[in-house]
Amino acid sequence: MNRDDQGIGTVTITGSSVWGVVLAAGSSSRLGQPKQLLSLGGEPLLNHVLRAAAMSSLGGTVLVLGHEATAIGSAVGDFGQRTVINSSYAGGQSLSLRVGISALPTEATGAVVLLGDQPLVTAGLIGQVVDRYVSLGRTDRFVQARYGRITAPPVLIGRAWFDAVGHITGDQGARDLIRLHPDLTETVEAEGDRPFDIDTMDDYRRLLAAVERTGHAEKTPGLPGTTP
Repeated sequence: MNRDDQGIGTVTITGSSVWGVVLAAGSSSRLGQPKQLLSLGGEPLLNHVLRAAAMSSLGGTVLVLGHEATAIGSAVGDFGQRTVINSSYAGGQSLSLRVGISALPTEATGAVVLLGDQPLVTAGLIGQVVDRYVSLGRTDRFVQARYGRITAPPVLIGRAWFDAVGHITGDQGARDLIRLHPDLTETVEAEGDRPFDIDTMDDYRRLLAAVERTGHAEKTPGLPGTTP
């Protein structure tokens, strides 16, 4: 447990005070159908991201939907997530991030940003990111996952930056903020390859082949949203 003083008073930072924000509002224009609903292990692809968040040390999860929000919201499992709608999803990922951050509870000390089309993200990796943030004890920090030379989500945004999220635009998400503040950014080493981004049917086929080889995305009995 750590304390920090970054213009928001004395704040206690614990794993459970960090929340997840799952960005899943995009139109999947390159794929031609909602990628959030592609089948993986007999269930929607988005379920795997939500399950990883629910299994982790996060205090809770906000799911941001936009395009086909009703269909996607009805199809995904209940993992205890709070669902919010970004009606301006065509404006890019930054708007979805803004909507997600604004929906966090006031006691949230940080937000782990997850992408709805990266179903191989694990609860363990999310936990590593959160643990590094807790160990730093400062809400003016970012923490990114590193896959070899590449950094990619999950990425944690400290609470001191929540207001700044409201000023970023386009499809960059938190990347512009992080580029401007490398001295305030930490990384954790992730095992294995960078998680798949599913933008095309070729990406989806590569994902299915990878899961067939490793069995990584198999459902775990007894977890929220899992059918025995």
